Amino acid sequence: MPSDMVLWDPINRELRFRLDYFEDKPDVIKVVLLPGIVEGGEIHPGAEVADLVFRTGSPTAIDAPPGCDGIMDFVNATLDPDELGLSPSQVILHLHPKL
Repeated sequence: MPSDMVLWDPINRELRFRLDYFEDKPDVIKVVLLPGIVEGGEIHPGAEVADLVFRTGSPTAIDAPPGCDGIMDFVNATLDPDELGLSPSQVILHLHPKL
């Protein structure tokens, strides 16, 4: 899925859920990170990060947007689907600083 559900913050090197996308979508029941999304692992634009499971249908894939490229030093393993539309937005992952 294109990055309409997530926001890449190049300054802080964080991938976050977009609050404005989820404010009116309370039907997400589960966020499933894919097996390769782990601390110390590499990620590149277009890589599938997670699946969102909605009450209304099958899982929807979330892909890493342009710029989300590097080694993950934090992966949020406790993403709460009930808080996707609440501020502050949930961090999905954080990348090591570029050297």
